[in-house]
Amino acid sequence: MCNDFKVILKIENLDKELKNVTEQNLKEIIVNIKNILELEVNTLDRVILTENYKKELELLKEEGIDESLLTYTDNGLGVGIAKSIDFNGKDIVVLSETFLYMYSNEDTNKSTFNIIAHELAHIDDRNKKNTYIKEFFIDEYTNYEDKVFYPLVKNSWNEFYANYKASSLLTQLSINHCHDTFFHALNDFDKNIFDKKWSYQNGLIPLLDFLDSFKTHAYYLFNQASYLLGNIIGINYTLDKYLEEMNSSIKGTIMEETLYTMERIFNNLMQNYPDKWNGTKELENLKICLIDYYKDIGVVLKEVEGQSYVDVKFSKYGHQE
Repeated sequence: MCNDFKVILKIENLDKELKNVTEQNLKEIIVNIKNILELEVNTLDRVILTENYKKELELLKEEGIDESLLTYTDNGLGVGIAKSIDFNGKDIVVLSETFLYMYSNEDTNKSTFNIIAHELAHIDDRNKKNTYIKEFFIDEYTNYEDKVFYPLVKNSWNEFYANYKASSLLTQLSINHCHDTFFHALNDFDKNIFDKKWSYQNGLIPLLDFLDSFKTHAYYLFNQASYLLGNIIGINYTLDKYLEEMNSSIKGTIMEETLYTMERIFNNLMQNYPDKWNGTKELENLKICLIDYYKDIGVVLKEVEGQSYVDVKFSKYGHQE
């Protein structure tokens, strides 16, 4: 690895000597994580540790980076902690004020290693795909179904892989946070999705209001499932073993069948990654899994004679009347 990437602290009122020491320490941590996990991150250009994450993302927009790569998460579901950005063949990692607090706190410091590893793993994944799986980046789709679902499928793989690679640096805090986030989203599903679907079906809210909530919460839960399975498969657990140890259950929930299907697909995807990756078939299976998940909720997206439609149907879960 070429270690000439920069670590830049953007913290006001910080002594210059302390700033230099902190930058050097953080750089050593990054290099060590890269070596331990055998990550291909030679495209890493800079790591920015900021006390104003939102402002830093705004500044990066001024460099010409696409806004879609600089989304700022603070929507009641979670707050962004870190982000890796691919720009003109170089990678930038931005670490937020939340990361800074965790890094500076003895009780949470080790959990930041897992966060760093997750972001570096995104870079590793992009570089491997650039070498072996360039077709992964194709975003021109011939039909409406692929156009809607493949971006979600690819993002799910990306987050699964990043957590999978970072799993050896998990702390109990990291495990609990991922677990709690998934089950919070799952347990609130009736309130966030089915209550609104019922309201739409009974004429109390317009379709766009329901679809806005659906886009936020249904996709969020699917994404959290990818994070969770990255941890589980990364530590060589099965979903059943993990749920038993965590004294948790998904039986009878909207995610029961979906989560087991995703577990099988992700295991298959990892078997020959990256140079002999059977990604085309398994990504298609993950797309079908996502479509079935939407159908279980009662949302069917379709295209008829070039026109897009959304059918909101009754389902086997949630309100039925």
